[in-house]
Formats: sequence, C-alpha cells, structure tokens
Amino acid sequence: MELMEEFKPLGEDTGHLDLSPVVPFTGREVLRSVRLVDALYARYGLRYIAGLLVLPRSVLNITTCFFDTNDEAQTRHAYESYSEMVVELARAGYAVYRTNLRHMDLVAEQYDFNDHALRRFQETLKDAIDPNGILSPGKQGIWPRSMRPAR
Repeated sequence: MELMEEFKPLGEDTGHLDLSPVVPFTGREVLRSVRLVDALYARYGLRYIAGLLVLPRSVLNITTCFFDTNDEAQTRHAYESYSEMVVELARAGYAVYRTNLRHMDLVAEQYDFNDHALRRFQETLKDAIDPNGILSPGKQGIWPRSMRPAR
C-alpha cells in the first residue's frame, strides 16, 4: 500500500477521520500531546495535519487523517490506525472528545475511570428517558438496555 508521502488532493472521494484529544491547558501537556500525536501519525505512515483550539481550561489538538475512499487498502489502514491511536492516546491520559460512528464504542470504552462510572451513569439516564431504546441507540457508545453488549 502506498501511503501519502506529502499532502496532495485526493479528489472528490477523499475521506477523513478526525482524531482530537483533549489536553490540559499547560504548555508542557500541549507540547507532549503534539509530539505524541505526531509520532503516532508517523508510526502509521500518515501525515500529521493539526490545529490547536485553545479553550479556557483545555486545548483540543484537532488532527485529520485524509485517505482515498476508492483505495480499499488505504481506507482500511486509516481506520485501523485510528483505532490504535485512540487506545495509545488513552494510555497517555488523553481522551478523544468526539469520533466517527465506527469508533464510538471504542472511544467510550477509554473513559474507564471507576469501572466506567460515566458510562453507567449515562446508561441509567438512557434507560430512564428512553426505556424502549429508540432514540439514537449506540450513539457515543451509550446503548439501551436491550442492546447492550455483554461485558
């Protein structure tokens, strides 16, 4: 598979995956996150294209991986690399703040503090507000009781 050595337009069928970890608003953490994400992109042969969004208490390291959706190998590589980068970022203490449909469960799984207390709270709310599970089942990794995977 040929990976992009330099950025070039891929045409109308260009796909992209945004990988954007939330970083504490300190110079040390921002620099650490930029170096880590840059290294992860390089490990997978992807070009690190990013912008930093500065908020009052945190910084979003907004990155995008572009790929040619007509190239099955390149598309598969982008999605598999994304999955591995999400897990690596979580190990380093950085949560991804939003994701695409395919990775919602994976990203939600990384929020594992106190045996997934956040997910259990969200599922409790989901069950109370939407007992039949008809409103966006699985969105952001929050499944209705009847569709929850066995854990």
